[in-house]
Amino acid sequence: MIPLGFLAYLFLIPIQTKLQACLLDQTTPLCVANRHQLSLPGHHGSNNEEDTFSSLLQGMGIPESSCDTILEELVQVGLLEDRKSNAQTLLLMAQDFEQRPESFSTILISDFGLPPLIAHQVRAVVMAQLRGSSVKVGDASRSIPSDLPLKEAESSVTNKVKTKETSLSAALLGPVNGSKNNINSTKEKSDESKYINGDREGKSSEPAPRAMFKSVVVNARAKERRTKVSDDGNEYDYGLPSDYENRFPTIASELQDFYSFMTKPATSSQEPTIRPATAVVYLRHAKLFLGWYATTHNFTEVDNGKLSLYKIFPNKQKSSADPILSFVLWLRSSRKISVSYEANVLRGLTKLLKFRFSQESQSDPAYGEKSFDDIPLIREIRMLHRDANNRQKVAPRSSDEKQKWLSWPEYLNVVTALLTELSGMLEEYHQGSKSTTTIGAKKKIAVLFQKYLILAIFASVPDRQRTLRELEIGRNFQKDDTTGCWCIRHAAEDYKTGKAYGERPPLQLAEHLTPWVDGFLEHWRPHLSPVSDTLFAQSRTGKPLTQNSVYQVVSRCCWDKAGKRTNPHLLRDMLVTHVRESNASEKELEALALYMGHSIQMQRSSYDRRTLTKKVAPAVQLMQSINGDLSKEDG
Repeated sequence: MIPLGFLAYLFLIPIQTKLQACLLDQTTPLCVANRHQLSLPGHHGSNNEEDTFSSLLQGMGIPESSCDTILEELVQVGLLEDRKSNAQTLLLMAQDFEQRPESFSTILISDFGLPPLIAHQVRAVVMAQLRGSSVKVGDASRSIPSDLPLKEAESSVTNKVKTKETSLSAALLGPVNGSKNNINSTKEKSDESKYINGDREGKSSEPAPRAMFKSVVVNARAKERRTKVSDDGNEYDYGLPSDYENRFPTIASELQDFYSFMTKPATSSQEPTIRPATAVVYLRHAKLFLGWYATTHNFTEVDNGKLSLYKIFPNKQKSSADPILSFVLWLRSSRKISVSYEANVLRGLTKLLKFRFSQESQSDPAYGEKSFDDIPLIREIRMLHRDANNRQKVAPRSSDEKQKWLSWPEYLNVVTALLTELSGMLEEYHQGSKSTTTIGAKKKIAVLFQKYLILAIFASVPDRQRTLRELEIGRNFQKDDTTGCWCIRHAAEDYKTGKAYGERPPLQLAEHLTPWVDGFLEHWRPHLSPVSDTLFAQSRTGKPLTQNSVYQVVSRCCWDKAGKRTNPHLLRDMLVTHVRESNASEKELEALALYMGHSIQMQRSSYDRRTLTKKVAPAVQLMQSINGDLSKEDG
């Protein structure tokens, strides 16, 4: 059975362990090969099994799973004849781009259609061979204590220099005053090293331009909605104006009472309170509806109290549902909303109606009655909500999944790429050059450090993005006294399905993340100037991360490293799909569902993105094994 604490992270550990061993192990040398080893025109070299492109990839420390993916892509586009071919074709191609390596990776992407991450990895390996350098990876299986020293590199095969040792916390996790560590004594840093460790300015080798990120259309209908004015003259921002408290004082007071109704116990509520995060969503739906209503009914000036829920819904009869029905029809025709969004809107407006008629309803759930079931208007909206839910189950997805979807191993490659980039920036910082010791440089490291931890924690604990936003040091984010690992501890009120599942078991981060979290807290988080105890903070304001800021971090990092605009919640789908495509047992799948805070039914219906063909494949194999080869005659 998969260990509960490391269930989601078990696919990342071999990759990250190998990479950290390369970065941190004092026995890992950085060797420089002689140029005559290459089989290039004008050079004397061998063409044995050790010169295959596969061996070059492995020699650079690229994980085996990534090597297989790279080789498969190169064979598919014709740059390698087979997986055992040497790098001759690639080396010949790259010779003309030795002084401008970024152009080489651009050609691999644009002309051959290689994914950006693979193109950069190929470019790094090929350029390293052209310039005569390679990185040898040490033992990836050994553990990495927090005080492991980092040994300086040897400058060449014939010239070796004595080196100084520094602690891991000094070299990788924090600043060292007055100390320098010349990691590479050669004057020209290889292009491979720029990719693996980041360039001198602390930037990734070739990040996708911001304009390219925005130009990718994931949801065509959403892009259409972003026009300032629609065909019927209604503005994009159709909700209540920012100064609605002055313009509509009555409705502003009612909305305040609505929020209290949702979040504070009251005898008239008939239902348990909901979490503030959910209440804010319902409040937003209410403001959108009220803004639309005010516009369509010409409440454009200060209304002196005319706009009120009691005038929009004057009685509890079905006929009072007309404004909501008109609003939904307008959303369908003008806003081109998805069925799932329609269901969410109706859920929020149902809550608004419960508040409006809370003093008129006589239903008593304590005696088995459904809450507010004696209000015909609420029954009508509930019927619309059920209809939307039923249509949602069979409706096609509104977004282009190809622009967002990564396999789980591909996502882990993104995490690995961020780790190597971060390690390079820390390495440059430790060298103590003037360009990397300024306040601005420290903040750059802090920002990248935070990005890496966000994506790495998502890989270790595939939870909802709200979890990362609300991590508070010492409250729900603590270090376990027994294991020494960082843990997320959720009470029932701390997560979405807490009412159904209660307090969650501790969500333990992978052991490999412990020194990185320690280093971030001790040395780099202060450079973000946080104004609260949340683990992560916005780089400009120091305030806790918002839903949008977490989305931007995940989406942009996945775009930069893998060319896909993945979002935080999609990570849960990616993991469940990956596990269900494996040979996981039912007990393991049930444990994963509990670990992720949902039911096994929800795992099957909402998070499993396998095609129907893949889902029924085991049944096909089972029938074949039962029936055997029917073409053979008995006897």
